[in-house]
Amino acid sequence: IMNSHVLPRWGATPLAKIDHLALQAWVTELGTRRSPATVAEAYRLANGVFRSAMRNRLLPANPAEGIRLPKRRKQDTADRVISQKQLLTQLLPAAPDRYRAIIATAAGAGLRWGEAAGLCLDAIDLSNRRLRVIRTVIEVSGHTAFKPYPKSAAGRRTIPLPSWLIEIISHHLATYSPGVEARL
Repeated sequence: IMNSHVLPRWGATPLAKIDHLALQAWVTELGTRRSPATVAEAYRLANGVFRSAMRNRLLPANPAEGIRLPKRRKQDTADRVISQKQLLTQLLPAAPDRYRAIIATAAGAGLRWGEAAGLCLDAIDLSNRRLRVIRTVIEVSGHTAFKPYPKSAAGRRTIPLPSWLIEIISHHLATYSPGVEARL
């Protein structure tokens, strides 16, 4: 975030030349292109720089004080939850065959997108009907990379697989050869 949002906008500007109005305009404009969480993190980093400058007596006041951040929306999950029947009869048949297994696995095992994208054959144990979340895929500046561990210790977990999902994964593995990283 520091490199992709804060530095491109403020990296060449002397701290003393950055005022409250300019910071508010930046946060507001960034909020039109990025999520409230991303804007809050970019602001947090910039604010930390100004607080440090004040502590070191480089600035008399913090221009980031009182900046209005975009409101984090309360998620209405009722509209985002589908039943297993809807998943099997509506969503999966509408998805291209090549991607059905990853969609079904993300939904059926309750995985975050990065966890589903990070699944490789070494994490799937069909005979014991389970999968292990042991890595994720992250995206930085448009490039994806494997990260060996999920965000927290709670993210590293073993998940039991329902029989309908085992059938979908088995079909996928029989139909498509594993890629370079033996990903699902």
